[in-house]
Amino acid sequence: MPASLRRGRPAQLAAECPRCRAQPGARCTSPRGRVLADPHPSRLDTTAPKEPTP
Repeated sequence: MPASLRRGRPAQLAAECPRCRAQPGARCTSPRGRVLADPHPSRLDTTAPKEPTP
């Protein structure tokens, strides 16, 4: 994971994961229940800053 994403990890964990349904503040898990080192990409997309529309 890029360093820029590592710095923002607390904000990324502030939302529920749409893939594994990890609660806010909890880390993502695999289908077998293993805790993942990095959040799912869909969770990253959920918490990414929105670009302003012109």
